[in-house]
Amino acid sequence: MAQAIHSKLIEIDAFIDDYLPEDYILSKDIAGKIKISDLGSHPSGLPDLDIQKLIALNPKQPLDIDEETIHALKYNLT
Repeated sequence: MAQAIHSKLIEIDAFIDDYLPEDYILSKDIAGKIKISDLGSHPSGLPDLDIQKLIALNPKQPLDIDEETIHALKYNLT
């Protein structure tokens, strides 16, 4: 993405709508709301997870987590 912005192929403040194929129609809820810069910051909506707790739970694969583990970490149940 950075290279495309630097090469002026895309604009960081442009909406993604400008770069989608004409036959791709976004829902009214998101049309004109998501910018290229949003994709770069990638806000996932997931809570920040404590990596130290994940390492303690599974030292060899700390990011191999399931929904139950995310819920437990989010609500400090571990």
